[in-house]
Amino acid sequence: MSAQYEDLTLNKLIVYAGNGSYAFDTEETDYYNDIANVSLYDGTTLLKSASIPSTGYYTFEFDVNELTIPKNSSKTITIKADMSTIDPETDDAPGTANSDLMIGFGGTDGVKTTGVSSNTEVTGTNEDYRSSTSSAMVLKVSKPVVTLPTSSDSLGAATTLANGSVVLYAYKVTADASGGDVLLYRNTFVVATSGTGMSITNLRIVDEDGNTISHNTSVPTPYDIDGNNQYWDTFTFDNPDVSNGDVGEAIKIAAGTSKTFRLYGTVAGASTGENFTTFLVGDTASTSHEVNVHNFALATSSVGWVAPTGGDLSNMNYGNFIWSDNYKNDSISGTGANNATTSAQWYNGHLVSGLGNVVSTTAYTIGY
Repeated sequence: MSAQYEDLTLNKLIVYAGNGSYAFDTEETDYYNDIANVSLYDGTTLLKSASIPSTGYYTFEFDVNELTIPKNSSKTITIKADMSTIDPETDDAPGTANSDLMIGFGGTDGVKTTGVSSNTEVTGTNEDYRSSTSSAMVLKVSKPVVTLPTSSDSLGAATTLANGSVVLYAYKVTADASGGDVLLYRNTFVVATSGTGMSITNLRIVDEDGNTISHNTSVPTPYDIDGNNQYWDTFTFDNPDVSNGDVGEAIKIAAGTSKTFRLYGTVAGASTGENFTTFLVGDTASTSHEVNVHNFALATSSVGWVAPTGGDLSNMNYGNFIWSDNYKNDSISGTGANNATTSAQWYNGHLVSGLGNVVSTTAYTIGY
């Protein structure tokens, strides 16, 4: 908040909670239940806190001179929220899994200030509202954070290209420390060679203990992706500690911990001056079937996440990075319907931190 012609004293701020208008969400309307408490901060100083009632907003009243905005200066007021807990069986208890919401001051009607010298409320053309509403947020028990390799930190990937078995790419996934465990079900990659004589076979994902944890090793599928001769491959995970078939074994990352994964491949025909490029594929589309109802790890009977089928990247935008917060607290070692992969609690890489809300994440290139 800025003051131009005189010092302003803050009289009130109204904090609203509303629909985030996110496609992959529940159908609820009582978003206030998803927020346990909101707090207003001036820098690091706590000003006020309250719960948002069923009206969907709360009015914070300020005493005269409690908060002053100096002339030709500004104050930054930050809204912080404590989110409600999620019950694995019941919605609105008090929070609802996958509810989407936004929080903000709600325009000029949500802010009231008075000039210190004029003792006049700032209204009309003297008041300009730009933006104070958050982006859409989706309520989950936990979330993954993805770290990609760079030239300065390869995360264990090779830094030069050679023929033979090569760590083409590496990435780290961290489960949020303040939430719960994160489960991984599917990851997808695009690779590209610079030389027509170079080939790549035996792609596989390997964990920190040297276990191959992708359900198969394969030759990537060639596609003319975005006008370039590139290749793609998608893998469901094969947990070495679980025996539930090729399509029912998720990898668990405990809350506050990380796992680093390496993509191996066998390179042949590489020569001086040639490069090999790899990237982890993200998701830009959010939609699956009904959230909390049909969003299973693997598509069955036309419900759940359909595996990507390649082609132009614009057609590979929704089923590449499949993960879960396991808010239902299901077992990953159970069999059949007792396994976490069969519950409607799986999401794609859309909005996942580190993937950048793009299909083509930052590529990693090594040269011969």
